Amino acid sequence: MENVNPNISQLKLSRLTLIAYGFGDFASNMCWTFIGTYLSVFYTDALGLAPALASVLMMAARVTDAIFDPVFGAVAERTHSKYGRFRPYILFGAPVLAILTVVCFTRWGSGGTLTAILAFLAYLLCGLSYTVVNLSYGSLSTVMSTDPDDIAQLNSYRMIGTNLSAVILNAVTPALLIFFSGSQKIESHSYTYVAILFAVLSLPLFYFTALNCKERIHPVQTKDKVKLSETVKSVIKNVPLMLIFAIQLLAMTAFFGRMGVLAYYCLYNIQNPALMALFMSLPSVATVIGIFATKNYIIKVGKKKMAAIGYIGAAAMLLIMFVVGQTSGYSNIGLLLVLNTLYGFFCFSFPIPMAMVTDAINYGEEKFGVRSDGTSYATVSLSTKFGQAMGVSVALAIMGAMGYVANAHQSADALSGINIATNLLMGILYLVCLIPLFFYPLTEKVSAKLIERLTIKRETLDFNSQGFNQLSDTDVVVRQNGVENPDEKVVSHDRVSDVFAMADGELIPLDKVQDRSLTGHIIGTGFAIKPTNGVIVSPVSGTIINIFQAHHAIGIESDEGLELLIHMGIDTSDLEGKPFDIAVTLGQHIDAGMKIADVNLQQLYEWGKGTDILLIITNATRIKKFVIDQEDTVTSGGSIGRAVLK
Repeated sequence: MENVNPNISQLKLSRLTLIAYGFGDFASNMCWTFIGTYLSVFYTDALGLAPALASVLMMAARVTDAIFDPVFGAVAERTHSKYGRFRPYILFGAPVLAILTVVCFTRWGSGGTLTAILAFLAYLLCGLSYTVVNLSYGSLSTVMSTDPDDIAQLNSYRMIGTNLSAVILNAVTPALLIFFSGSQKIESHSYTYVAILFAVLSLPLFYFTALNCKERIHPVQTKDKVKLSETVKSVIKNVPLMLIFAIQLLAMTAFFGRMGVLAYYCLYNIQNPALMALFMSLPSVATVIGIFATKNYIIKVGKKKMAAIGYIGAAAMLLIMFVVGQTSGYSNIGLLLVLNTLYGFFCFSFPIPMAMVTDAINYGEEKFGVRSDGTSYATVSLSTKFGQAMGVSVALAIMGAMGYVANAHQSADALSGINIATNLLMGILYLVCLIPLFFYPLTEKVSAKLIERLTIKRETLDFNSQGFNQLSDTDVVVRQNGVENPDEKVVSHDRVSDVFAMADGELIPLDKVQDRSLTGHIIGTGFAIKPTNGVIVSPVSGTIINIFQAHHAIGIESDEGLELLIHMGIDTSDLEGKPFDIAVTLGQHIDAGMKIADVNLQQLYEWGKGTDILLIITNATRIKKFVIDQEDTVTSGGSIGRAVLK
């Protein structure tokens, strides 16, 4: 993708934003968990498809879906809209996902070829729409903040939403199916009704997430566009990202593999189907507790250390369960339940690798000059899909090799096979996670230095090689002699942000800024002022969202949502803040006309720096029209224009 907009809000994410993000996975699971749990049963029992055929259809759809992941990631990160790059796919993709979820549980014929084809197409399209929505949702965490603690909290709240939805859906879905069937015998139409209910309920949750989770990291224009091939190379060569992929592949293979065969363990080893709900739901509850208990320590202790603790703890619980089963049998239900629940607690480690993804993306941006957030996240998400496919398959293969026979009394070897597949194998996989984790190089200290270098690089604006999103000429209205132009009229529901002069001096367009450091003109939407004194005031009423490290620029978000970058002088990032005296603090609310800085213009002259004060709109994709006075002498705090937001 293009260079990153340096005017990134440095404000901490609010609790509302964190909660809203957690609801995103809750909404996704209302559709996808129901599909993953019940669609195969619907195919065989309601549509009359043979189990082997249903398995082939679902596997083919998932393979196609997996291939689509990195393709869509590359498309999403190149999207430009007023909602950002990823949020539009949640806002407009969620209704499509909801509709296709219902279509998946709609009865097509009675098991013939046409039924199989339509079922396959419905599942394939639903899987693709889920990728569009969920991949966009997951990628949001990589562009909402640069603060490591915020990123860790986002992924923790996501896993809380995931596990809460699992507990609730596992509890209510069987009861709903029975309710809509009118008897203990599940009828085909009940699946459709439950799908409609979950699909409808998911929509307000998706919108709650999309409307409260704002993208802060977004691209700006560059003269040279990044080719797709360069993006792919930057991802493949990103060693930390590939290590995260390996960690997630092993962990997700263990998690989904165990979840897929745990029912066999309850049915044949414990021999008590009534306990199945407890064995499946208690770990999810414990995971929520574990995440709440540890989420504030992920950065303090370190992501690598906390992940290692989680994997070792999960492995230990499963290995003890295996030994207990092999040596003492399965009659001590209380002990097995406790171990199984503690296993769930140690799954607090699951959001940690996803929090590492942002560190790996930052690494790739510095090393290769390309920030591939969407493609990188899509690549890691492949590990989850591969883990889902491989985990159950390997576990079932082990059970079959050990003599498992469906719906029959199991031999001692078969019971050992189930125990191995459910506990021993998965415990070993969690321990193997420690190998790529050991080689993962981005500790908190290394990542902090990396972010610091990236910040300096982003804030060293080279106007010769980069610019900002620019409105078309028809969307910029120039007032003549301060007289209102008919083209600038707004309607009652428009949001308007009035803009005032930030200094005394001469108002000039950005493309007429002259300086010996510039080989061309500045690309962007805004204006500049040649100041007659060094007092700089706020051009809008709003909040200070960013103060550059060299104090040469200040980011402001107006109360109406207009994001502005006030850049003081040309090529001034190397002055270490000496000519600038900042009069505001991060997060401070200011009124238009309030002083935000003093600039020593004499020092800028002496050091051969341009003195123009630039105002650049850094979220121009959200602007419908920008109105500005013609070139003229202006007074600090005087009205000179307005922006009409979409």
